[in-house]
Amino acid sequence: EDHRIAALAQGIRGVSGKLKRRLREQGGVGDLTPSQIAVLLRLEKDGPATTSELARAEAMRPQSMGTVIVALESAGLVHGAPDPHDGRKT
Repeated sequence: EDHRIAALAQGIRGVSGKLKRRLREQGGVGDLTPSQIAVLLRLEKDGPATTSELARAEAMRPQSMGTVIVALESAGLVHGAPDPHDGRKT
């Protein structure tokens, strides 16, 4: 029984990897990544947030979230503004 479960899990991982690769190949230049979409949805739902807050909420490293934010800023989808309560935050 455990062997069958392990084999099934391995098969699912293989199919999942192939699906991810196929979706990346099909994506156009202007398409958003899943991380970018998740950030936009979170900002829509919860309102303004810092990069660190978004990273925690999405279980990402702050550096990785920074890359997502830069791409969204470059596309004109988000912008940074000084935090009215803490000038060190954007």
